[in-house]
Amino acid sequence: MTKKEYLDNLLVNLTENNVPNIDAMVEFYSELIDDRIEDGMTEEEAVAAMDDVDTVVGEAVVEKPITTLVKDKIKKNRDEAKKKGHGALWTTLVILGFPVWFPVLFTFFTLIFTLFIVLWAVVVTLYAVNFSLAVTSIAVFIGGFAFLFGQITFTGGLCMWAAALIIGGLFLIFMTPIIALAKGMVKVIKFTLRKIKGIFV
Repeated sequence: MTKKEYLDNLLVNLTENNVPNIDAMVEFYSELIDDRIEDGMTEEEAVAAMDDVDTVVGEAVVEKPITTLVKDKIKKNRDEAKKKGHGALWTTLVILGFPVWFPVLFTFFTLIFTLFIVLWAVVVTLYAVNFSLAVTSIAVFIGGFAFLFGQITFTGGLCMWAAALIIGGLFLIFMTPIIALAKGMVKVIKFTLRKIKGIFV
């Protein structure tokens, strides 16, 4: 397959799937092919090394907002019904079934929204807990100087400094696993979103 054939096929499929920023995507893949050719590949080899058009389009479609995917899915079903001569029937069923499908759809999106709120809340909580350790450590360390004003004994100040070091150590110990866990949660969120979007593709 030549570069032109690949890009033309990509353009047609992206247009059919109503993908945004089509020109930018085609230009991007054109430059990828050019880069491979500059690296010594032939045009056919460079094109063969690219992802197939269906994969590229599939990835682009999944990146669309979920509301857009739902609209596209409804439009696609309506168009298919019209082609089969059932356009009026499809419209009638949508209207009559509104009391059923709308609450179900609303509940579905509410559950999705709640799920993502909970997942993001976990990420924020992890960082908040670790941040609170850092703040507490600093506050306790500063509080240890209270012995200078007679508020506590020197021994009490030493104990507070020791506590500050322990809390600061906990902050450093937990920082790496918390960051790793938070990144993992973000990946889970993205994976879940892509799977949910896949229902409407």
